Amino acid sequence: YDVDPQSSPTFLGFESLSEIPPKTYDTCCAFQVLEHMDFNEALKFLEHMVSITKGQIIISLPVAIPTWRIFLSIPKLKGKKFIIENFFVKKKSMKFDGVHYWELGNKDINVQDFEKILSKYGEVESFRNFYNPYHHFFKCDIK
Repeated sequence: YDVDPQSSPTFLGFESLSEIPPKTYDTCCAFQVLEHMDFNEALKFLEHMVSITKGQIIISLPVAIPTWRIFLSIPKLKGKKFIIENFFVKKKSMKFDGVHYWELGNKDINVQDFEKILSKYGEVESFRNFYNPYHHFFKCDIK
């Protein structure tokens, strides 16, 4: 799926997703995709993903809040990694910046809100990668 015809996608444009029969794919992924759509359009796209998936959906989204990464190493114990969000940053409402319509962590939607949306469709797991905390990953096992 893509909206750019030059990439020669199997499915071109949002409307083409309705051509895919229900429960066709074991897994559907959207990595750094949904934030490029208006939030309501992203929710519709998510519903299409769920309808064509019989297994799981995997999504990554950007997080608007800068973080501190801390690695604590104590001799003879395994190291422990922490991601701490910068609590000094004031959360703002997201306005379209020419690329992203929305990101997690702004005033309008946070990680917990998105997990709650996904939980309508199945069991949700989510995490951030210590080495790239700008992205938050979600896995939803479809009911």
